[in-house]
Amino acid sequence: MRGATRNIAVVALMIALSISSSSAAPRKVIYVDYQPVNWVDPSATTNVLVDMGYNVINLAFWLYDNPADFVGVWGSAPASAKQSAIDYAHSKGAIIMVACGGGTESPFDHSPADYGTKIGQWAANNKLDGVDFDLENFAAGFLAPGKTSQVTIDWVVTANNAARSAFAAIRGSQPIISHAPQGPYFGKIGDASTWAGTSGGYSAVESKTKIDFYNVQFYNQGTTCYTSYESLFVRSAAGCDVFPGTSISEIHASGIPMEKIVLGKPLLAGDASNGFTAGSALKTMIATAKSNNINWDAGVMFWMFHGADQQSARGMLQSLYGGGSSSSSSSSSSSGSSTSGKVKPQQQPPVPQ
Repeated sequence: MRGATRNIAVVALMIALSISSSSAAPRKVIYVDYQPVNWVDPSATTNVLVDMGYNVINLAFWLYDNPADFVGVWGSAPASAKQSAIDYAHSKGAIIMVACGGGTESPFDHSPADYGTKIGQWAANNKLDGVDFDLENFAAGFLAPGKTSQVTIDWVVTANNAARSAFAAIRGSQPIISHAPQGPYFGKIGDASTWAGTSGGYSAVESKTKIDFYNVQFYNQGTTCYTSYESLFVRSAAGCDVFPGTSISEIHASGIPMEKIVLGKPLLAGDASNGFTAGSALKTMIATAKSNNINWDAGVMFWMFHGADQQSARGMLQSLYGGGSSSSSSSSSSSGSSTSGKVKPQQQPPVPQ
């Protein structure tokens, strides 16, 4: 029995190390929401993405009253199918998480402890590796509807902590927790010139809780915002004067570790109102940042996977990181149909007057 116990412990350690390594940079994150996917077997989609080389797959979206789109598919799948998908992802050094919120939900009327507990429990009970908070619909000054900036910050922190505690209570281990703020949601604490105001927005959240990384949405902020090397990596006001202080370097200067700032872009031009950057141009920007000694290698995030156009997701990753990704034998083409609405995390923050 001692030998068997030792073997079990070794296997458990290997799985833990695999999950830990997959949460380390560079992260290659992609969201799966409502575009053509297999609406019966979620592993047919997640396995394809794992084989492409994505190491963080976010299922979208868990809504407070009704898990929608691909999250609903995952929730309805048999436990054995979920476990098979998770095991396959872990065997390739990838993780699968659930994203909550999105542009169509404003959860701030709910108790943050209740909201965080529910999503943490859902992730744990559905065999997932963690939670991605896609909280939107803030007003300038980092204000949730009807709340002050400090109450807003406290709400986000409390929800985050509740999700972490609820997950750990069920699984006996800590979840991976990420957030997906838009670029303007960050600011230097005390600086009134940024969109987030003196509160600092997510910079203040970072100082009060544990978040593993941020899938920062560098899109939907204006046609010239975050589309050049200068405005994306060095000084956002170079191309986006309404949202100063929100480039990658400036977000880092506001208190966010470089390794946590994942660069988020739409996968296709039609996936956002603006902010799309072709893979070749993005690769050049990343190389320029490295040559200019900007110590950034956190990774990339893309919204969103299209089951009917898998080459877009595959080609984007290959253009950035090179090499060839194998094609899964599983098909992610549509089977059945979506029974929920199309939920997009694409709400632009209001421009300051």
